[in-house]
Amino acid sequence: MNSNDLYYIWSSVAGRCAFSGCGIKLFQVNSEGHLTRIADQCHIIAKKPGGPRGDPVLSNVLKEDPDNIILLCRNHHAIIDSNPQKYTIESLRNMRDEFIFMINEKVDFDFKEEVWTGLSIYDTDFTMIDENTVKKQLFPSMVFRDFFGFITEGRPKTIEEWNEVKSKVQTWWDEVKSTDNISHSFAFFSLSYIPIVCFLGFLVRDTTPTKTYQYHRVDDTWRWSEDVKPQPNLKMDLSELSKEEDEKEIALSICITAKILKEDIYGVVPRNTSIVKLEVKEASRNWLQEEKQLKIFRKVFLGLLDKILTSRPKLELIHIFSACPTPIAFIIGSLINPSMFPAVQTYNYYVKESPSYTKAIRFNEN
Repeated sequence: MNSNDLYYIWSSVAGRCAFSGCGIKLFQVNSEGHLTRIADQCHIIAKKPGGPRGDPVLSNVLKEDPDNIILLCRNHHAIIDSNPQKYTIESLRNMRDEFIFMINEKVDFDFKEEVWTGLSIYDTDFTMIDENTVKKQLFPSMVFRDFFGFITEGRPKTIEEWNEVKSKVQTWWDEVKSTDNISHSFAFFSLSYIPIVCFLGFLVRDTTPTKTYQYHRVDDTWRWSEDVKPQPNLKMDLSELSKEEDEKEIALSICITAKILKEDIYGVVPRNTSIVKLEVKEASRNWLQEEKQLKIFRKVFLGLLDKILTSRPKLELIHIFSACPTPIAFIIGSLINPSMFPAVQTYNYYVKESPSYTKAIRFNEN
């Protein structure tokens, strides 16, 4: 049997035992740290006529045929050879072929899921996103085909400057979408202002499979923590929603990393505007640690949006005030369905100014 045949046999089962329910890796590291092979190339029709499942003619003909081999661990090789009545030629071929089919199906699925297009957006006021570092930290679970970055320079201060940024983000995203050979899944990394990230989420939307990542400054990593900590509840608060069902504007306050003061909201919107809240019990910059929290937020936020639309059929504008990590800002924008929702006005917070919130990017306008 030549080397190509051996490569074929091993690669077809991904180097694992093909016995049903086993699948153990056929190279193991022993107690001394050495690589040890625990594999046997088992002949389905024995290579000698007198062996298990042997045949007077076929044993000699097929002894070097790679299609007559099933790769097994030594334990299961011994089991099938000790009971050839149970483990027949047909059953072993079916066992091997089903295992190869399962391996191919899983590898094909994972390959499609694990080849990503990276999207990064950051501002020069913050830490720069190093694409090579991101790739190294997330490899091998994520393999990037392409990586596209968008950089802004400093905090926009006027409506004109925010509109200019909005236009540049729109142009950049259009160019990314039109690029040949991008993958069908995106991974998003951001260190930028909330309104910009929210608007990009709206452009990408939840119609494109996208995973969002948080930069953890203490550990200097983009990897999510393991799901080990209790999941804090997100609370909807509609107690301040006006009884006027015909009102056309409401304010949505999302408090994750910090509390948002009512007076700050009313510094930029009329005082008769209803305020709907989505908040955690203890707002903190370190609240978002696990990817599971994003799934929880998505579910709760969608429920809140449904309640708002149901209770306010004539709504024309939602003012969004967000104290949240950028992955959540991206999700907020991605869940604004352009055909179902009114216009959205985002605001940017800057503690040294009065009022603390200023109008930023407006999107989903008719």
